[in-house]
Amino acid sequence: MACRRWRALVAAAGVALAGGARAADSMRCEGGIVGLGDLVVDLLGKCGSPALRERWTESRDAMAFDAARGVAASERLTTEVEQWTYDFGRNRFLQLVTVWNGRIVRFEQGGYGHGLPPAYELGRPRVTRCDVSLIRQGDTKVDALGRCGPPTSSVSWEAPRTTPVVVDSGQAWIPGRTAHVELWVYNLGPNQFIRIVRFEDGRVTSVETGGYGYPD
Repeated sequence: MACRRWRALVAAAGVALAGGARAADSMRCEGGIVGLGDLVVDLLGKCGSPALRERWTESRDAMAFDAARGVAASERLTTEVEQWTYDFGRNRFLQLVTVWNGRIVRFEQGGYGHGLPPAYELGRPRVTRCDVSLIRQGDTKVDALGRCGPPTSSVSWEAPRTTPVVVDSGQAWIPGRTAHVELWVYNLGPNQFIRIVRFEDGRVTSVETGGYGYPD
């Protein structure tokens, strides 16, 4: 259920971030296929390091609802965006992957590649050996570090709180009530599922399951 929600969200984000290049919903690499909603750890595990990695900040307007006053208002949200460019050689097209808050939201196809090597080696996803079920809702980051150590990868951003109110156009959030969100991703190896720990303002709010993990 959580995975379906994420894929719906990243599909909407992909439309918002759409550019002029031809888009797709997946990309095939030597290690397998990555799709919309997959994590950065999936990109590294299946596709390796990109030839180019770019970052920028993007702002967008979102409709929010002030429950106290009973009025809707527009709220400006800022998101950190990354674009990873993969160059698979002169006989294949360049593949541009847009990452939003640690998940893939868009694939684009560019011109023919140039055979460029990765600009820098990010390394394969490190395997963490611990029982992530010991991390529970309400735990602090120190609790998570003490039980499982540092995550394989992490990403953070400012976002509206996860308690929504319902308006005519769908779900929205009360203006001005933002939270500091962090996603910690634990790669437990190829025979276990990836676990995604979400923090809001330093406390665990959920622990979700991803696809199978990757070897070191």
